[in-house]
Amino acid sequence: MVLPNSVEFVIACFAIWKVRAIVVPEDTTIRPNNFRHILEETQPAAVIVDSNLAVQLEGMHGALDSVKVIFLKDCAFALSTLAGIAVESLDAVLQCGARATALPTGARPDEVVSITYTSGSTGAPKGVMHTHESWLAGAAFTRDYLEISAKDKIVVPLPLHHAYAFRQILAYLLTGGSVVIAADIYSALRLITEERPTALLLVPAACNILIDHFASVLRKADSILRYVEIGSGAMTPEGLNSLKGVLPDVQLYLSYGLTEARVGFLKPGPDGLLNKIASYSPGLQLQVVDSQDQPVAQGQTGEIVLKGRGLMKGYWGDPPAAQERLRSRGLRTGDMGRVECGGEVALLGRLDDVLKVAGHKISPLEVERTLNRHPAVRESVVLGLPDPGGIMEQELHAFVVLRTDAASSASELLAHCRQSLEPHKVPARIHLRASLPKSPLGKVQRQLLIPEHSTNFGPSEGNCHAGSH
Repeated sequence: MVLPNSVEFVIACFAIWKVRAIVVPEDTTIRPNNFRHILEETQPAAVIVDSNLAVQLEGMHGALDSVKVIFLKDCAFALSTLAGIAVESLDAVLQCGARATALPTGARPDEVVSITYTSGSTGAPKGVMHTHESWLAGAAFTRDYLEISAKDKIVVPLPLHHAYAFRQILAYLLTGGSVVIAADIYSALRLITEERPTALLLVPAACNILIDHFASVLRKADSILRYVEIGSGAMTPEGLNSLKGVLPDVQLYLSYGLTEARVGFLKPGPDGLLNKIASYSPGLQLQVVDSQDQPVAQGQTGEIVLKGRGLMKGYWGDPPAAQERLRSRGLRTGDMGRVECGGEVALLGRLDDVLKVAGHKISPLEVERTLNRHPAVRESVVLGLPDPGGIMEQELHAFVVLRTDAASSASELLAHCRQSLEPHKVPARIHLRASLPKSPLGKVQRQLLIPEHSTNFGPSEGNCHAGSH
């Protein structure tokens, strides 16, 4: 199912579940090769798409062998090369008022109801399987932690195919609350005034847009909103303080989760970083383990492992033995954690993001946090790229976006880094950019910066104003 944010998206999900089928939601910006991969792997009986995506189907012979019907949103036109597959108007079907008969019964809590594909940034996309139980566990935890009631109304401007957004809808439906679906963050601003919601769902990138360009409009929401939840990415302390300055009377919640599980919420640690897990879903076990799967001691660092209620059932196509290992051993998240005093866990970034430069292990997050503390910097990302001189295997490169109307230079930012970081953690080069490549949910797509290394980054030295390349 590939639909834009709409009521039809939600209705289609529940209709699919009503007949005990599995929904496979996808992003409307999906590329043809990924679309084909998912179709071939899941072998769907039906495809529900926006008319803009329908044209991709005509070139996918062989990937549609299992498809019996295609539902098109907004129009129903002839797909000339898809003989033998019925094509129906989704709008007409939803408006016909027909009632289904003899619906299947006997659904089980552990029955797979959705397959959500990961971004595939490290390879082919993987299908995350969730069940009735795992979806509802995450939704119930969200409802209880945020104290959502039937009086609450939330504006959701994020893509509904993403688990972070859809769990919010389920949490509100559990309480009888109201959900306002927005096409994007710009529509959300208008809907806040019109609908007067009590809650707003955001990601860090959307927060930056609102703070930099629409602060005066957002300030009007301070007397309307009860809370804002921010998830699907790290929020800097500086960014959170800026948002608090615009919305001083609104409660801000930062969530931590994966496509594989709705984990919990974050709070500031003693150093001010928003990386300490404040609470996580009941029934979900969280441990920090070493490479031998043994729990680490207080003060030690390891990998966060999740196990129990609320965790995915497995990856689509994995053998039963892999699913059993997931149940018994848990999911290695790839996130680094440190056990703090009292057993609390602090997030330290991704294991696969750790870089090795001149024999030193370096966390890009530490370098990014240092850069982000500079008053001219809005956001940054640090990568390890090949050393053109061949002296070291790789060197640090920082890609920096300046705040609106701010001015700085690479040399000034390097001097700022040298004041706080050891020499081996200071970037070899800083590249000032107008923006960073991001996913629809605002996550920086680091892998898209790597090919640019051999072409053109933009300036790495000299003065630069925000918005220049």
